[in-house]
Amino acid sequence: MFAEERQQIILKTVIENKSITVKELAALLDVSMPTIRSDIDIICANFPDIERTHGGIVLSNKFIHQTPYEERKALNLKEKQSIANLAISLIKHKDTILIDSSSTSNEIANKLININVKVTIITTGINIAIKLKENPNLTVIIIGGVLKPKSNTIQNSFDDSVINAFNIDKYFFSASGVSLKNGFSDYNYNEVVDKKRFLAKCQQSIALIDSSKFNIDSKSSFAQLKEVDYLITTQAVDKMVIDQYKKYVKVLTA
Repeated sequence: MFAEERQQIILKTVIENKSITVKELAALLDVSMPTIRSDIDIICANFPDIERTHGGIVLSNKFIHQTPYEERKALNLKEKQSIANLAISLIKHKDTILIDSSSTSNEIANKLININVKVTIITTGINIAIKLKENPNLTVIIIGGVLKPKSNTIQNSFDDSVINAFNIDKYFFSASGVSLKNGFSDYNYNEVVDKKRFLAKCQQSIALIDSSKFNIDSKSSFAQLKEVDYLITTQAVDKMVIDQYKKYVKVLTA
């Protein structure tokens, strides 16, 4: 196993468990404790909200609320790419789709760069619009509003004129967390308000949720599980967990 793969597993494990010891990680990954300590040094240097403790590593309580976009983009990257591959398969010729500015949607944008079908894309992500502008098959529309500080996200959309002008076939979105009790949630209230409006306007809603987001509640909920058409995730999520969620929403596993 390469160091990068090992570090991704450590990141995922600490997110799921909130804390874990060096000894436990060494046993989990079948490597020496000095190797784990070296991995932890690299992780803590790149992810400020993950903290080293005496004998282990812990997840800051503020992690979900404060993780910068560039950090989120690197976290669980292979899962996000798998989710994006499955999401792309749902897009049809002449679809009008709405995409949020999440790091998983960024992977969808990477796939759309070379797509050969005509699609209209509405997005709140400046980075996504810039990526897709060179493909002549795509009509790209940015929703106007306020640029969220230190991000690529447009929030506080000024009005519904853009959304009302189109029949939106599919809305692809992510969330900071999802749980059986509180559904899909995010830390930023302005984005929560926007997502509620977007969900009300689309024909199909498709949640993009990697394994680190399950059974986590963020600041404010914007949709219950039964209000969303599909939840795309990966085989990294325990089957028993997926079976629980399937009682409330159609789950597609990449």
